[in-house]
Amino acid sequence: MSSPARRLNAGRDHADYPSSDEFEPLTRQRLSDTLVHRIVGLIRSGDVREGDRLPSITEMARRFRVGAPTLREALLKLESMRLVEIRQGVGVYITGGR
Repeated sequence: MSSPARRLNAGRDHADYPSSDEFEPLTRQRLSDTLVHRIVGLIRSGDVREGDRLPSITEMARRFRVGAPTLREALLKLESMRLVEIRQGVGVYITGGR
């Protein structure tokens, strides 16, 4: 009895496969990066404006269906981009990149 991999490749020569130039590389993106793009989209669309306070971390994590650590990581990235300001004990505010 042959293995599934042997049956799959039976009769195929390596020359039959596309060259590595024909394959598009896969890029792996962290969930926090995806979240950053979604929040930036909200800012650009005008759904949130400069000076607006974002909901609590717990509320945003629930809305985006991610864990609080993932959301915090995304907010830190946004802060490094100067799109939000994190005020300890007060909240997260949109700065608009200033």
